[in-house]
Amino acid sequence: MDIDILLWFQEIRNLLGTAGELAVHYLSDLLIVSALIVPFVLYWCRDKEEGRDLLLALGISMYLNQFLKVTFSVYRPWIRDARIQPSAHAKASATGYSFPSAHTELTSTVYGGIAIRHKDNRKIVRLCVLLYLVTGLSRLLLGVHTPQDVLVALLVSMFSLVAAGRVDRFMEQSERNRWIVSGITVVLTLAGILYALLKQYPMDYNNGVLIVDPESMIVDAMLCISVFAGLVIGSVLEQKYLTFSTEGTPAEKTIRFIVGALGIGVCVIIHKILRISVVPVWVWGLVRGLSASMFAMYLYPLLFTKVHAMLERRKNTAK
Repeated sequence: MDIDILLWFQEIRNLLGTAGELAVHYLSDLLIVSALIVPFVLYWCRDKEEGRDLLLALGISMYLNQFLKVTFSVYRPWIRDARIQPSAHAKASATGYSFPSAHTELTSTVYGGIAIRHKDNRKIVRLCVLLYLVTGLSRLLLGVHTPQDVLVALLVSMFSLVAAGRVDRFMEQSERNRWIVSGITVVLTLAGILYALLKQYPMDYNNGVLIVDPESMIVDAMLCISVFAGLVIGSVLEQKYLTFSTEGTPAEKTIRFIVGALGIGVCVIIHKILRISVVPVWVWGLVRGLSASMFAMYLYPLLFTKVHAMLERRKNTAK
C-alpha cells in the first residue's frame, strides 16, 4: 500500500514538471536548514530557555533517528520497487537507510516545539504545523520516503519534545539532577557507539555495488550520537557555570549569530584538515559532532559573554 501511495504522489510530481519538482526539492531543503538555524538564533540571541529546549529535543531526535535507521536498515523506496522513480535532485542527498525520515523528524521537532511553546498564538501554531506537514509531504512527493517513514518521524519528534522538556526541568531542580543527566548521557552515548559499531548490517548489492555502505551509516550514527552528547553535556555546563544572557542590540545579536554559525562550520570541516588516515573514519564523525555541539551549547556562549564583559569594562574605564 505504501508503494501505491508513492506512485500516486509520483504522478502528481510528473504533472508539476521539472520546475515544480525543483521548487519542491529546494523548499524541502530550505525547511530543514531553517529548522537547524532557528534554535541557535533563539539560544544565542533571543530566548535562551526556548532555544535550549529545542536544541535538547534536536539532540534526542537525532540520536533516536539514527538508532531506528541502524536497527531496521530499511532501504529506500526505489530499491524496494523499481516503479518508484525519485526526484534526481533529492535522490543525490537521500543516502543511507530510509526509515524514519530525518528531514521530517528534525523539522517537526523544531517547529512542533515552537508551536507548543507558543500555543496561545494561533498564527504561530498554524504556521509551524504547516511547515512540518509540508516537509513530510515534500519527501513523499519527491519519492525518497514512504508514508511510514514520515509518520514515525512525526511520532519520534513528539517524543523527543516531551523528553527534552522533562530533562530540562529535571536539570533545573538541583545540581545532583544535572549529574544524573550527565551520567545517563554518557551511558547512552557509549551504548550508541558500541551498538553502531557491532550491529550486523545488510550487505546487499545492486549491479556489484553495495546498496548501503555500512561505514557511511556508522559515520552518520557517530555524528548524531556525539551531537546528542554535546548538546546535553553542554547544557549541563552552561547551567552550572555560565547562565549567560541573550541581551544586546540588534547589531550585536546579528554579529553574534554570524560568528557562531561560522564557528560551527569550522568545527564541522576542521576534521578534513586534521584528519589522519590511521584514525578510523567513524572517529572523525564523533569529533565533528561533539566539537560542533559543545561549541554551540557552551563554549561559544562562554566566549561572547567574556567579550561582552571586556567591552563593558572598557566603556566604563573610558568614562
